[in-house]
Amino acid sequence: MALAISKQEVIYQVGEELWSNQHFSLIIAFVLLMMLVVSIHELGHAFTLKHYKGVVLEIGLLFICLLPGAYTNTTDAYGLVKRRQRTLVMAAGVICQVVIWGIALCLWSISTPGNWFYTTSYLLMLAAQFTLAINLNPLNKFDGYYLVEAMTGINHLRKRSFAYYGQLWRKEPSPERTEDTGILAIYAPAALIYMLWLLLNLFFWIKHLYQP
Repeated sequence: MALAISKQEVIYQVGEELWSNQHFSLIIAFVLLMMLVVSIHELGHAFTLKHYKGVVLEIGLLFICLLPGAYTNTTDAYGLVKRRQRTLVMAAGVICQVVIWGIALCLWSISTPGNWFYTTSYLLMLAAQFTLAINLNPLNKFDGYYLVEAMTGINHLRKRSFAYYGQLWRKEPSPERTEDTGILAIYAPAALIYMLWLLLNLFFWIKHLYQP
């Protein structure tokens, strides 16, 4: 982390230079490396669940926006008795991404600028960082969301959070535990604000594209 912070300005400069020199040819390499990161991420979930004697129900390829990516069905993790084990299964993919990011950062730092290894390690670092940022957002139903569920013990967090506000609106008593109501009260408004932010950004992006 200290190495990344110390090289932050250099990382931005290298990205601008690579884009100005290679343009769209970088996109194919970046997408392929991102698929590799996602595949290792999913295997991290699967092997951690197997370590705790769970059953990986499915493993295969899933097409998202016409791009193939690995997926694993690790819903059997909810059957694990210990919350720590469930949490580790959900966190395993993110841990794999952090390790890949760290290795790629170190390799890029010691490689010679201008060769293929320098560019590849840089793109791998970005691919790990990009997928990590998406996965850790608990307001999307990716790993960050399921990790919060595992850590708090509140399954179906999104559904229960919105239902909690429905109960308040109807002035009905809530069946939720007192220790859970704080998290439930925060999650629904945060999810709505995040959704509004995404829609506004999409609107202004489309508006910018069609401006003369």
